[in-house]
Amino acid sequence: MSFVVPMEVVEIVLDHLSDDPKTLATCSLVCSTWIARTRHLLFGTVHLNPWRSHTFVDLISHSSSTIPSHIHQLDINCSLTARQSQSKASKHVPPGGTTITEASAIEIDTAISGIQYLCLRNMDWTEFSLELQSRIIASLTRLFTKVTRLQLGKVVLHDMRQLCCVLRAFPALERLEAGLKFLKYAEYSMTHNSGDHARLPEGLKEIELSDEGISTVLGSIGAQSLPNAMRLNSLSLKGCAPEMFPYVSSGLCTLSATLESLRISFLQGGDSAVDSQNMLKSFSLSDQTVLRALHIDDINLTASSSAAPSIPELLASITCLTVEFIALHFHVRCLDDLERSEWDAIWMFLSNEKQFNATNRKRVKITLNFELDTTCIPAAVKKWADEKVAPLNNFAPANITFHVHVGSRCVESGVGCL
Repeated sequence: MSFVVPMEVVEIVLDHLSDDPKTLATCSLVCSTWIARTRHLLFGTVHLNPWRSHTFVDLISHSSSTIPSHIHQLDINCSLTARQSQSKASKHVPPGGTTITEASAIEIDTAISGIQYLCLRNMDWTEFSLELQSRIIASLTRLFTKVTRLQLGKVVLHDMRQLCCVLRAFPALERLEAGLKFLKYAEYSMTHNSGDHARLPEGLKEIELSDEGISTVLGSIGAQSLPNAMRLNSLSLKGCAPEMFPYVSSGLCTLSATLESLRISFLQGGDSAVDSQNMLKSFSLSDQTVLRALHIDDINLTASSSAAPSIPELLASITCLTVEFIALHFHVRCLDDLERSEWDAIWMFLSNEKQFNATNRKRVKITLNFELDTTCIPAAVKKWADEKVAPLNNFAPANITFHVHVGSRCVESGVGCL
């Protein structure tokens, strides 16, 4: 008597082989009903390097290929330096030519319309002629009509106008994650690229920025003549340096009517002579009217420089009553840092009934990341939370929870929680 294994069980077994492509490839030859799942696991996310681009194109271009419909994420490394180093170590030297279209297989004629996430890394647009740029944009527009999430990693551009030209190639784009470098100063982008040709796509809802490109993008948003066209509701800024603050202030003001989620991390170190009042003005949240979630990462209370605004003052600048969640991530050097005066100001803010009305109780998550690994930290923090936070939770209109990390380990969770 034969026994048929349910397909649900087969898929569970195949899922456990997701990190073993050779075994998955063998499984795809066992049974025709296994092909869909193995193809999904093998080609759902494709990491494409320049020296593999021609093999990839040949594979998906075959008339009987079943691969294209299973590709949902495509990660393209456009680094020609990586290509050259690989060529020296490989017997198969890629064909000649150094254009980005050849190196990253952007000129694929096969329809791969199912891709929703595209990542382009190590691309320098300033090296390409205008004719080649037009060809690349046309290829992106033809191939990636369903891309909703775009990541640009270490991409060099002339100015904001060139970035917007790239983004308009993706009509369904909703989220942008970018680490950018612009060759022209942010002031140039604000004064020369404030027209429609330098306007971000209206369908864009989420932006995550890092590195020096923050100034140019936020400055250009702040200089828009028709800010109401922006529908951005989530913004994340990683590694904000003091010189970026005026541009960030301008961008936040423009986005005040739509921004619901804001995440900020400040660059550690920097110039100790930075004017703290200027920083507070730049990061004041008093203009925000619909903000619901605020995340502030990499807070260092013991830093010798003032490269980040005062956290209590920044929190105190919140005037809207729509905020529902606040997350604060602190770097703690030692237990003595828990007795610093800044904590008293934070507790005062959290117990402010005007900010946290009883009908809309807020959630506050505080993460303490200790640099030194000692066994006494969890017990000491729990004692501190019991003394400082537990009484506050009894009458404060905010629900405060704690998470304690020592290095990369989470040693305590929910300390001080009701």
